[in-house]
Amino acid sequence: MQSNDWTSGQRQLMAKLLDECEAESRHSVESKRFRKRNYSDVDDIDLLVRRGPIQDSNLQYSVNVLYLLEIESSLASKICNDADLLWRAYHDEYLRDESDTVFLSAAAKAAGLEMDDAQRALHYMMQTGWHRGYATPADRLYSSVEVGEEVLKYQSFSEYLAQLHRQHLDFLQHGPYGASSFPRLTEQKPTKIQMTVKGDLPAWVSELPEGVLELLKETFQAKGQGWNRLAAMGCRTLFDMVSAEALTRDAKTFKEKLDAMVREEHITQTQKENLGAMVDAGSAAAHRGFNPGQEMVEAMWGIALNMLESYFVRKPQAQKLMGVTPKKPSSSKP
Repeated sequence: MQSNDWTSGQRQLMAKLLDECEAESRHSVESKRFRKRNYSDVDDIDLLVRRGPIQDSNLQYSVNVLYLLEIESSLASKICNDADLLWRAYHDEYLRDESDTVFLSAAAKAAGLEMDDAQRALHYMMQTGWHRGYATPADRLYSSVEVGEEVLKYQSFSEYLAQLHRQHLDFLQHGPYGASSFPRLTEQKPTKIQMTVKGDLPAWVSELPEGVLELLKETFQAKGQGWNRLAAMGCRTLFDMVSAEALTRDAKTFKEKLDAMVREEHITQTQKENLGAMVDAGSAAAHRGFNPGQEMVEAMWGIALNMLESYFVRKPQAQKLMGVTPKKPSSSKP
């Protein structure tokens, strides 16, 4: 959905959404509240959600970074300009230092940006796949980024973003093969998917519930094919299925589910942090255009396997062991 396809009302909605998302530095706004404030424009809101400019996740609306260049507002222009300055700083640091990790404080200083402006720009930059990893402290703000080679291939983040936007629009119009190369069923036979991943699923997966096992196999296949976004989303959904099975009360957001899993003693605090990182990456792949690298997918896969084995295999085994272990006799003095 290019800007020349938008009505003036839709342009104003996108500018208003961006303003509201950034008013409290949250990068999102409660969908119900935004719809109430713009009740006369709910049809346009629904259209923008369906076509992609507005992202709808966990009852929150946010701006899809792929459409940031299309928004006509001073705030959108500033975010893009700040992102271009950061991009240049990451480019220079990537070439200068043997390490690929660049701290935001150093990048912001090199770019001449205030930390709040740099953090906001980096939030939108991180919705794309130009990086290979990142670190976030407890406050969930990005502190460092492991830079990828995209910073060498494009002169600016805006140029890189425009390329992603063109690819996105082409995908929406023609599908993943493009208009000219889309295979016709009358000319080609369906291609059988071949597994390219080494190894096999662990033997204990036979103890998983049928639905969980089927999703695990699909995620395993996506990982083997290099379909990293699908594999990341599969790992996130595996957690969703486990939490639905484990929790005694409904929880809406992933944060609530993670907190409840700790509170009900299904996972430890360390497991919560690991699962939180996995879920966040899966959400970014599903809603923010994030394409994790193979190394990150392998890490997510390991976290997911640990979760499944711990809950569906080791926990029942431990409960069974406790049931058959003789109790320690109580000591009582005469």
